[in-house]
Amino acid sequence: MSLRTDGRIRLVFVNNHVRHYPQQDHRDVRMKVVFPDRSVTLPSEPITIGEGEFFLRPVNVPLGGRIVLSWVTAEPLAMFHADGCATFVFFAARGEDRVEYVFSTDFGIHSLTRRDTRVTLRIPDGAGSVRAES
Repeated sequence: MSLRTDGRIRLVFVNNHVRHYPQQDHRDVRMKVVFPDRSVTLPSEPITIGEGEFFLRPVNVPLGGRIVLSWVTAEPLAMFHADGCATFVFFAARGEDRVEYVFSTDFGIHSLTRRDTRVTLRIPDGAGSVRAES
């Protein structure tokens, strides 16, 4: 695992693949990301990282308005802005049947769990709410 940051947004990269060298599965894995003022641990339940798997997890992503995506167990696919709305598209790269989105707002921490493989988040400019679409 490795962590990349621009000082604010963090990306956790996980790689369990080495060409020509079989790797062991890593069971009961949770990742802890430490910030100067807090830490987050993801996902909420331990996972197994199988041989050959690789993926990334965004952490602390500002979505617009007062909303921050604290962490998500899906990968970002696209972000665009149209009609006064920022739209973020994520997908379940590992084939999970359950994707977790955890948001931090002025109103506290909120979570959303989806069983769909692709979710689009729409955030109206300056809003304090999120609309999820499958």
